[in-house]
Amino acid sequence: MCEINTIMEPLTDHNKYRILEDIITPLGRLPYEKQLILKRNLVRDHVELLTKKKCKHSRILPITPSPVLDHYRNKDEFNVHMGKDGDPKTFGFFTGNLGNNSVFAVSPTHLRNVKPEHKQVLQVFEDFVRKSPLPPCYLLNDGGYWRQILIRSNLKGDIMAVVVVHPRNRSSEEINEEKEQLIQHFKDNNIQIHSLYYHLSEHVKSTEKNSKLTLIHGEPYIYEDFLHSKFRISPLSFFQINVKAAEVLHEELLQLAEFKNTNTLLDLCCGIGTFSISFAKYVRNSVGVEQSMSSLNDALANCSINNVHNCFFTLGKLEERLSSVYSSLENVHELVVVLNPGRSGVHPRVIQLLLDYPLVNKLFYISCKPDNVSTARNVTSLLGTGKKKIKPFKLKAFKPVDLFPHTLHYEMIMHFER
Repeated sequence: MCEINTIMEPLTDHNKYRILEDIITPLGRLPYEKQLILKRNLVRDHVELLTKKKCKHSRILPITPSPVLDHYRNKDEFNVHMGKDGDPKTFGFFTGNLGNNSVFAVSPTHLRNVKPEHKQVLQVFEDFVRKSPLPPCYLLNDGGYWRQILIRSNLKGDIMAVVVVHPRNRSSEEINEEKEQLIQHFKDNNIQIHSLYYHLSEHVKSTEKNSKLTLIHGEPYIYEDFLHSKFRISPLSFFQINVKAAEVLHEELLQLAEFKNTNTLLDLCCGIGTFSISFAKYVRNSVGVEQSMSSLNDALANCSINNVHNCFFTLGKLEERLSSVYSSLENVHELVVVLNPGRSGVHPRVIQLLLDYPLVNKLFYISCKPDNVSTARNVTSLLGTGKKKIKPFKLKAFKPVDLFPHTLHYEMIMHFER
């Protein structure tokens, strides 16, 4: 489902770019030093929200700045809707007010965190769609075809694009003709696409399970150099938006963890394996759990690419797989957990399983949304269960890292021990 950025003032063709900047990059007009001061205050507020003042002895470490400030986003999704200029085939971010039916797509032209290459690919793609006889798809039942373009890239500049369409009852011949014309259109406009996918989706949220994803041009993957390793990235796999700042996040976690070569790392919500593989040489072994098949396959491939042999990965939801993962651990005496969930945290059963397992004595919870209610519940549960036989964790430190300059967001590492 597309996020709609609600606004208070009327959107016009003259103010649309400024309004979008204020929504997507609300701190973009402040010097970066002042942005960090503002985020330091946010961190204190979020710590109070998370702990309810129960962790008076927890250290709040200084926020680490991002080494790159502009054009850092390596993944963007642009959806189609009516533009403020009246063009029904406008791709961008949704802005307006759903209540009075005044939602419009606004191009990312002026956003400083979006890469110029992404803007260029979007512009050429939008030009193609506007010339196409097939209509845009705003709602699943409106008979439209064009829905979204997802654009990814690496630091070398390789572009991966995923075009999402609603197949409706259109023939394979008609769809294939659109594919071929799109490939040629990119070539005619000197746009080098490393990986071009077509995603036929009849669902509100397109996933690897409910939709057909087809490579129509180029290579199936892009690769990113990250710290001292190389990582394969598939179209739907998770990878941090800001690569250079994500490297800093990993380095900060490495310092906090103080790994020993006798440790086993339990990498929960492991994605494509960046924590497991980056830390492999510091630990005895690592076990990762991931519910996305795409990300898990990348993690397995990345072990092979980097000649890492002490990392193991398993597929499934944490609340369903964690018990069996515990059972599979052999000769483990010092278990370190890295838990890196999405913005809504993890299922309460996951927290209970972590509390119940006596070998989990050091845990790092990484949150991109520390003010989320679910994250607060997770943290509160880790700090005290109410059960005398289960030893709760103590929150030793908070370490914020700015992965999202010009926004109000950041990543928080929370260091638990017991």
